[in-house]
Amino acid sequence: MSDTYYGYFNALINHSNGNICFTKINTLFGTGTLVKEISFCVNQLIKELGTDYYGKGEWTLNEFKQDSEDAWEGRTWILNDNIRIDLEFHDRLYMILAIIGV
Repeated sequence: MSDTYYGYFNALINHSNGNICFTKINTLFGTGTLVKEISFCVNQLIKELGTDYYGKGEWTLNEFKQDSEDAWEGRTWILNDNIRIDLEFHDRLYMILAIIGV
């Protein structure tokens, strides 16, 4: 895929549960997701969507517990009471779009 979404994501996945996921397929030899990459995506979404569902604004360094991506709680936005956008880290960073109530 040559398109890049939010300046980071380059892959689109239609999940079998009906959700749409954006992620980054890394074509370099390096592995992992850097904290700078996550903070960039959080701040891009804050600019576009405003504070998240839990009232969190721009990225802060204390979002990681024990300096581990696995301890990150992620971010959530709710749009028009029927679209949920989650930014999560598992094996890589994902932006997940889901329809609520379907």
